[in-house]
Amino acid sequence: KLLRYLYNLLIIFCCYYSSRGLVAEKANDALFFVDTSGSELKQDDPAPRKNRTFKPLKCHALLEPDANIKPIRVPRNVKKTAPQRKRKVKQGQANQANTLQNKRQKRDESDLTVAEIDLWCDKGKGEEGDEFYLRQTKKKTPKPPSHLTTKSSVLPSVEVPHPGSSYNPLYEEYQDLLNKALEVEKQKEKEELRLKRTVDDLISKVTVQELKERWMKEMSSGINDDDLSDHSEDVDRDNDRLSVNPPVRREDKKTERQRRKEQEEQAKEKLAALEKTNKLRKFEILRIKRIKTEVEQRTLALKKRQELKAAKREEKMKKPKKLGKYKYKEPELEIKLSDELPDSLRHLKPEGHLLEDRLKSLQKRNIIEPRQRVKSSRRYKRKTYIKKSHKFEANLIRNA
Repeated sequence: KLLRYLYNLLIIFCCYYSSRGLVAEKANDALFFVDTSGSELKQDDPAPRKNRTFKPLKCHALLEPDANIKPIRVPRNVKKTAPQRKRKVKQGQANQANTLQNKRQKRDESDLTVAEIDLWCDKGKGEEGDEFYLRQTKKKTPKPPSHLTTKSSVLPSVEVPHPGSSYNPLYEEYQDLLNKALEVEKQKEKEELRLKRTVDDLISKVTVQELKERWMKEMSSGINDDDLSDHSEDVDRDNDRLSVNPPVRREDKKTERQRRKEQEEQAKEKLAALEKTNKLRKFEILRIKRIKTEVEQRTLALKKRQELKAAKREEKMKKPKKLGKYKYKEPELEIKLSDELPDSLRHLKPEGHLLEDRLKSLQKRNIIEPRQRVKSSRRYKRKTYIKKSHKFEANLIRNA
């Protein structure tokens, strides 16, 4: 309460001294006045919108020259003094000395012998000496297969189409393309006739009566008892003979004289064969020139065979391989007949499909295997059940 009283008293004193008297005792003219003069535009107030449009941007104002900033002084044709030149020479000599010192230090460090084994570790065999570690434990980097570095085909990724397939081809080129399409159709027709002929030959035309007779003959074969008895007698006769070799007689035994004669004859045959081989060797020495010509001919034949193999290998690289279950089939020729050729490019109708063309190109270059669309089919036939209620209702309807 005391503080509030002092605060009110202070306000009263301030009002009294500021108005040189009490406010309540003064007239209204002394306290209030009517302002008839308008307020002037201050410099701090923002400029009107029209004047602000002519003001330059901040980014452009920064590029304008400032009077307070002195321009950069670029020295021209300045000649260095003698102390400056000496200082530059000394600096170059010091740099050269530093480079020589660094090279010398590196050479000294390279000459130092480095311990191959850690002296503070336990003694043991290194990785190079432990055979078991090298054979079993150590991980070896696998060798990449050779087909990763070699191309599987030499065919280009994008083949240029035949010039006869243009919308406005030349007559000769168009006829060439037509002949190619004709050859393809002839080959297809020939294959169909061959298949038809082989299938007709395989399928034998037999009547039902002949089939029944054949079946009866096959079923009744092997039932005859005489054949069985003859077979059993042959088996018994074979079992009586114990040894495969014929029996040995005493009269057939060779005497010592006969054996000695045989040995002498064998020795003579060996000598004759040895003399024959020696004569052949002497004869071959005489025919060295002929052998040389034979060797040259053989080397030429081998070289030709290698060239033929290389040519076949290159030709094989141009053809697609059989990578999967199906063989590669050439796409059909995109050809337009003479009445289908448009008079301008605007009326041209596109042939084929770009995605199919890229897929065939990948298959032809042995990058992916040839594929066929597989239809979804059930492995087992779906079973059907009839509910008892439906069965009962069906019986009622049938009886009614």
